[in-house]
Amino acid sequence: MESPNRTAGARNILKDIPGFVFFLLKPRSGEILPNIKNRETTLTDSDCYISGSEQKTMKSLSPRFRFLIKNSLKGLVWLVVVVAAYLVFEEIVIARNPELWFDRFYSKPLIIYATYFVSEFFFGIIPPELFMMWASGKGSAGFYFANLAFFAAVSYGMGYLNFLIGQFLKKKVFFRYIRIRYLKKTWPLFNKYGLFLIIIAALTPVPWSATSLIVGSAGFPAKRFLLYALSRLLRYGVYGYFLFYATGGNQ
Repeated sequence: MESPNRTAGARNILKDIPGFVFFLLKPRSGEILPNIKNRETTLTDSDCYISGSEQKTMKSLSPRFRFLIKNSLKGLVWLVVVVAAYLVFEEIVIARNPELWFDRFYSKPLIIYATYFVSEFFFGIIPPELFMMWASGKGSAGFYFANLAFFAAVSYGMGYLNFLIGQFLKKKVFFRYIRIRYLKKTWPLFNKYGLFLIIIAALTPVPWSATSLIVGSAGFPAKRFLLYALSRLLRYGVYGYFLFYATGGNQ
């Protein structure tokens, strides 16, 4: 039976995340920002005051950060939907015959890992949150966080592999077809946001592997990509921590 304290804790985490994001991204006193006349101006404490109006907060951010916040909120909504669906499925289906489902999902872990490898390589066909919930279902904190670290490392590595593939394919004629056919939504985002798109894709539902492929094909340095791609590990850490407690994985 799920602990009321754990459920309340998960709800509090969910409520705090949007406010925490706005707190991190809002301008701070003493920061230098360009004004509309292209002259630099130093922000004072009064300039940094954020009222209750969400619209005023969003206008104070650059288009890149607005895009980041927008997609981060989409990711949070998706996370809530996934957790809710899992809890309903657990209550209605798994609870009737837990031994059967436990045997199906955990007797052949290599199939799960292989599926995850393929999914992360091919543009995240299956959301990684589902694999996190698979790991949490065994009820062992050690098993869960070991798998979480493994999933994060694989995702980071697959992003770099797609980056290298992009570097190799950038001069190939058929890559133009791939870009038009399969990357028609991601390519314009890269033209607009540049390398910042790596961070956005690493933290939000924007396709991670597709973004890595495009960045590689554009000829950006590998060291910079690997540095920016570290933000992917942050997403797994935050989402993984929330999922573990929201699904009662520490029981």
